Amino acid sequence: MNPWSILQIEPTDDLTLIKRTYAKKLKISHPEDDPEEYQVLREAYDAALTYAKTSPSEEESGLFPDETITTFLMDIQRIYDNYPSRMNVTVWDTVLHSELLWDLQAKETISEALLAFFDRHYFLTSKVWDLMVRTFGWHQQWNENQEQFQNTYPKIYAYACLKTPESTLAYEPVLMAEIPDADLFLKAREEAYLALKGDAWIQAEEWLNKAAGYFDGDTDLSHMFIHHYCSREQYDLALEACDHIAKLLTVPNEVDFYRAKIHTEKKDWNAALDSLENILLRTPDDVQALSLAGYAAHQANDLQRAKKFYVRLLTLQPKRIEAILAMSQVNDLMLRNREKNQVSEVRLTQRLKDELGKISFKLRLKSAATFLLRKRWL
Repeated sequence: MNPWSILQIEPTDDLTLIKRTYAKKLKISHPEDDPEEYQVLREAYDAALTYAKTSPSEEESGLFPDETITTFLMDIQRIYDNYPSRMNVTVWDTVLHSELLWDLQAKETISEALLAFFDRHYFLTSKVWDLMVRTFGWHQQWNENQEQFQNTYPKIYAYACLKTPESTLAYEPVLMAEIPDADLFLKAREEAYLALKGDAWIQAEEWLNKAAGYFDGDTDLSHMFIHHYCSREQYDLALEACDHIAKLLTVPNEVDFYRAKIHTEKKDWNAALDSLENILLRTPDDVQALSLAGYAAHQANDLQRAKKFYVRLLTLQPKRIEAILAMSQVNDLMLRNREKNQVSEVRLTQRLKDELGKISFKLRLKSAATFLLRKRWL
């Protein structure tokens, strides 16, 4: 592969020109539109950067990464490759206090190298990302030209700048489990999340199963399985995923709430109420459980029970709008039912009177006498 023919520029050690050219090309070869073409462009860009940073002209002008800089970058690689070290912000803080970074020219060279490195190796905690951004001032770069920075370093922009939801998935379970294929798992989990986010259900299931093959003890992954099954109305499988996550969590309320929501989706109101009652036995003031319990009881037409939940909820949160509206609906239904029952009682009384009127007085008197005689000898 000739990177210069792909970028359509002459070989150069001008980093600014390379980045500007790459940004222009990205407007034509967007990752979402043509992933293969984007991959070719990205490889060409990386090769051009490597050439620029190691070209003789840079070495002669004093910009070439000398042995000290190379050693520093190798230390970064070693820290990242060791998962426990990677997750330890203190380890990163120590290495970033190197005297080498007091040299502004060396710091700029290292910063450019690390941008390229971390855009491909981006599974870091938010604390580590914040440390990197502060140390090298990357926020200034994305503030100056957000579009170019996003196109050039899409993963750094997502994980360090935007802090997208996939960047907040937990790393601790993997650390505790000491699994050998940590990065393979993290990549599969990320792809599963992005597929779910895009409603790509087939791809999501493939990535979920692939991630679980590497490590099935991750609560975030279990949450994704539940979301996936519920979205496809595979409620029995969602309940099985709840049983699995129950083994991972020490807080039973979360599992019971998941079960309640699944039963609510199934419109199995009594099962939902059973799970919610379990929560309320442990934590009577759980407003989420009270709200969902009121809704489930309302749907099950258990109005007295629904009213009990809503009264408790409004005692805790008097201005909760949906509870006020639901309470009003429940009271209205109870009033209608009461009026309906009163009408039914009136009709029943009238019917009895009508039927009684059809019986002769003599027969009624005889029946009453027989009844009294029976009562006497009991």
